[in-house]
Amino acid sequence: MKAGRYRVRAVETGRMRLDGGAMFGTVPRVLWEKTNPPDALNRIDLALRTLLAEDGERRILVDAGIGGSVFGPKETEMYSVRNAATGLDPATVTDVVLTHLHFDHAGGAVTDGRLTFPNARHWLQRRNLENAKAPNDREKASYLGRTWQVLEASGRLALVDGAAEILPEVFTIPSEGHTAGMQLVRVGQGPGSLVYCADLIPLVSHVRVPYTMGYDIHPGLLIEEKRRLLDEAEREGWLLFFEHDPGVAACRLSREKGRVMAAAGVEGLS
Repeated sequence: MKAGRYRVRAVETGRMRLDGGAMFGTVPRVLWEKTNPPDALNRIDLALRTLLAEDGERRILVDAGIGGSVFGPKETEMYSVRNAATGLDPATVTDVVLTHLHFDHAGGAVTDGRLTFPNARHWLQRRNLENAKAPNDREKASYLGRTWQVLEASGRLALVDGAAEILPEVFTIPSEGHTAGMQLVRVGQGPGSLVYCADLIPLVSHVRVPYTMGYDIHPGLLIEEKRRLLDEAEREGWLLFFEHDPGVAACRLSREKGRVMAAAGVEGLS
């Protein structure tokens, strides 16, 4: 399908599992297990879904999944990491836009100590790089030095400060509620644009404004950021793209009784 000048499609890099309670924060299990059934260890299945946008000149990948060289056997089993072949030639990617440097979003940008996408410029918020270098105690396990160190030393890292049009019709939307310096990515202009929601709205269930994750550093701020995005997306007719939902890649929004809701899922993103 098209978003502005770009043809866009979902690229599934694999799956992982995380604790359902952590993914839904204060939402009771009796509610979230209806849509996201947990396994015997209380973990729910999560997609590692990236976005590919192409216009004939550029091949842009948003986020990079976990990758195959980040974890040893212990972590791979704990998170039930199952990487998948994407069929994407890494050498043909011109740009990689990283929403943030948590391992499930940026780990796949580095393979065996080298850039996975050697010819690509990598776009990242400066504030998030600074956060990764000195993470708080809650996030230390999510920011891996072996990822940001390779990126910083590569000479192919472009640091962004706030909202910007980093490429034609590719816009960054800063977000601070989940982690300092995260950026959402909007592809296209006007109606029909697509917004890569990253961890602001990781699952379609999280379109509900009060639904936040236990991983969010500032859940109150995240709720306000989400409310603003949902209102604008519904008003402008934007498509929301979900990185982690195991069954729904994207949806449009509708407004019912004054509340913004997820409409039916969208086909044509594979």
